[in-house]
Amino acid sequence: MSQENIAKLISMLNMSQHPEGGYFVRSYSDDTVGISSAYFLLANNEISHWHTIQSDELLMFHSGDSLRIYVISPNNIAELAKAGLSELHSYILGSDVVAGQKPQIHIPAYSILAMERISDCPNNQQGYSLISCVVAPPFSFDRFRLCSYNELKTKYSYLNQDILKKFSSN
Repeated sequence: MSQENIAKLISMLNMSQHPEGGYFVRSYSDDTVGISSAYFLLANNEISHWHTIQSDELLMFHSGDSLRIYVISPNNIAELAKAGLSELHSYILGSDVVAGQKPQIHIPAYSILAMERISDCPNNQQGYSLISCVVAPPFSFDRFRLCSYNELKTKYSYLNQDILKKFSSN
């Protein structure tokens, strides 16, 4: 998609810049039901910086290029180690299920996550990725926090430092 059309998409969806990177617009929120949803878009070389929210989040792919989602699971560290699993997980959110991509991914509350477009996969030359994020309890900036490299390297010194640095906001 051309830069002009990406700009039109952002404008037509009435999106604003998000502190984690990219663009977003809340599309639904109901405190009575306890859920909210938003569109989220990464364009070109933008990334979603390491961040955490105090809510479960369901990411759903809509269009454009697939996304690589990095998740640090701070819960159940001992259980993960016993099972031989790393705390740093990587998923591909996209529409090519046969190739192992997932059209939706659940991110547990308090996980730390970051995202990037995957432009080197076949058919991934759109220049943007559009997803939805469904959050329960509803998203609130009071329950959102960016994570610094210093914080992450101290707490997760054994994880890949290049990945921690790449997606840090500072």
